[in-house]
Amino acid sequence: KDIIKEIKNIKQIPGRGERLDFGQNYTIILDYAHTENSIKNILSTLSVDKNSRIISVTGSAGGREKEKRKKMGKITSDLSDLVIFTTDDPRFEDPSDIISEMTKDIKKNNYLKIIDRKKAIYKALTLAKQKDIVVILGKGRDNYMAIGDKKIPYSDYDVIEKYFNKWLNWVAFFFFLTR
Repeated sequence: KDIIKEIKNIKQIPGRGERLDFGQNYTIILDYAHTENSIKNILSTLSVDKNSRIISVTGSAGGREKEKRKKMGKITSDLSDLVIFTTDDPRFEDPSDIISEMTKDIKKNNYLKIIDRKKAIYKALTLAKQKDIVVILGKGRDNYMAIGDKKIPYSDYDVIEKYFNKWLNWVAFFFFLTR
């Protein structure tokens, strides 16, 4: 009973299965998952809801564990209705090569390749419909993108927030024009 009572006091860890609410009629989950096991765990958990379509955005970091990319890509494809493969800290590698490695063993035709991570996220959010689950994987609440030997300011959360701010501005503008 004590444990159940105290669970109510647990705070959300930013970027770890973080549910984002911008007033949309679908679910957005931001998660740091960037290994086979972590991707499998979060997507398996989310796929319990058979009434929801899962749209995943994912990539793989450059300069690290190339051998895991095919498995990560296949797991994501197997457990998602649609996957958008994109850039995730490419460092000194070509992002299109990383994405090609991730999609190499996928048999399903349920994915897109969009190198620009911001565009990939925007595409997922644009495609989402009521009851869908959009899962943004890999960077969590990181505040940079590692490109070459530089850390460029970047945040998935900021990209998502900006998407909804632009959308709300368009709605307000349209409402203003139709008055």
